[in-house]
Amino acid sequence: ASGGGRRSRRHIASWSVTTQTFRFCSALLVAGALLLGGAASAEAAGLRAGVGKADITPRTGYYLGGWTRADRVAQGQHTRLWARAMVLERDGRKVALVAVDLFMVPGGIVKHVGDALADRGLSEQTILMSASHTHSGPGGYANFKTFNTAAPSPATVSDPLSFYRLLDPKPADPQLYTFLVGRIAEAIRRADADLGR
Repeated sequence: ASGGGRRSRRHIASWSVTTQTFRFCSALLVAGALLLGGAASAEAAGLRAGVGKADITPRTGYYLGGWTRADRVAQGQHTRLWARAMVLERDGRKVALVAVDLFMVPGGIVKHVGDALADRGLSEQTILMSASHTHSGPGGYANFKTFNTAAPSPATVSDPLSFYRLLDPKPADPQLYTFLVGRIAEAIRRADADLGR
């Protein structure tokens, strides 16, 4: 009986992710059409689109993101994390729509990704990024350190320093942050290279 319960939960989780992905992609298409003037047809408007993705799964060892316990540390990978991008271009104007499998999009990351893509005609003003809000991805990459909070675990609750770390969390892990910026930019580069194919 318990095995059936697991299958049921997996089915519900799979359906939920599929539904969320479909809704998000639909919203991105509508937003892209509105951003580029919403022409009657892509062909009539000269609208070109390209898609790309890049694996953003970091190495294991990071605690999981989203106000979690410090003992919830990634010890392996069940499913890869992705940055999925769509670049829309018309009359030389581009916009990039990006979905990332993270628990949030931290302040500053869109600017840094945009800076990395300046040679492609993109900037923070032309990139729209959204997170899936998974709590199964890494934590510790936010530039505002409050978002890097990890609560004491049952094993460390008697340690007064664990509460101090809760109130004064660590700043963003520069290696993880740089990795995410580079991989998200790569997804957009691939989408930009796919324009009009």
